[in-house]
Order: sequence, then C-alpha cells, then structure tokens
Amino acid sequence: MTEAIRLYWGRFGHVSVLNVASDFVTHAHVEAHLIIWLEGTAGEMTIGRETVRLGPRTAAGINSFQPHSHVLSQNGMPGLFLAFYIDPDWARRRPTCPPPRRCLPRRRSRSSHGCTRPPPACSTI
Repeated sequence: MTEAIRLYWGRFGHVSVLNVASDFVTHAHVEAHLIIWLEGTAGEMTIGRETVRLGPRTAAGINSFQPHSHVLSQNGMPGLFLAFYIDPDWARRRPTCPPPRRCLPRRRSRSSHGCTRPPPACSTI
C-alpha cells in the first residue's frame, strides 16, 4: 500500500511525499518524474531496462510513458520518497526542452554552460 501526500500543485505538475509499503508493478505515467529517497527502505527501481538502487546519493528520473517498477527490500519496512511529477505540456513549453527532445537525457552530455547532465534513470546528488 502507498500513501501519497500532495505537497504542492502548480503549472509544472505536482510534488508529493510517498509512503511506500509495498512493491509497485511495472507501470507508466504521462508525467516525467523524479523520485528521491528520504528514509526507510529505499529498494530498487527498474526503469526501462536499467535497475537503479535508490539511496542517499542516488535518485531516479523517469520520462513520460517510460515503464518502471519499484521493489522494496525483503525486510517489509516502508520507505519515504519525495516525488516530482512534471507535466509534459509544461515541459514542452520550456525553452530548454524543445520537442521532440526528452527532458531527461539518455546519456551524459555537457550543456552550453558547462554542467554535466545525468543519465535518465539515476543521478548522483
């Protein structure tokens, strides 16, 4: 079972705290989203074909309609996560994310201002 507490809803989408007590089967959303582990059991996510172990230095980024699942550890303890759900229409209107480019890039690249972008499924904070 998962309890979602919506913290903020805006033009960009919404931000929620998720108290996750059971596994998620493979599913997809219209929104791109970022999942950040806060405390408890982090578990691991499968995003497309990549498996990501969430934790204090790793978050997950998922593109619109990208299949993903989440498996908690066998200890049965819940985990707490901060989730940013990004509205695809809002993202398409952003000058830094023109169609048909994905908002969460597939591989590392340098932007024009010298920052390195993370791969789609995980990033080091």
